[in-house]
Amino acid sequence: MEPRSVLRDGMFLRFWSGSSISTLGNQVTVIALPWLVLQLETKRI
Repeated sequence: MEPRSVLRDGMFLRFWSGSSISTLGNQVTVIALPWLVLQLETKRI
């Protein structure tokens, strides 16, 4: 019996895609929130 590739498993691809998109969103938030605070603070000065 041949081992099945995880990349051919639909449930794994769905999980991996969702996890990747979530991680990307987290990283965007880490960059965007401090940038937004800087933008708002410089407008107040």
